[in-house]
Amino acid sequence: MPAPMPAEAKLRVARKVRTLIRNEGKKPDQAFAMAMSMEKSGRLGEKGGYKRVKKNTEEKGVGDADDNIGDAD
Repeated sequence: MPAPMPAEAKLRVARKVRTLIRNEGKKPDQAFAMAMSMEKSGRLGEKGGYKRVKKNTEEKGVGDADDNIGDAD
């Protein structure tokens, strides 16, 4: 049996469910599933808001193929 959720987590999920139902028009069961998924992945803030994750600073598209362009051996 999984461990029970702390009270803070329940409150965050409840706030997010309420927001999803009222403001975004989601069905209650869908809203609960979305909120639980966000909570498990650590994406809910203190008041049930959505936490953004910082993107990597690595450049996209840079790979091994770019290193050999123009080399005529």
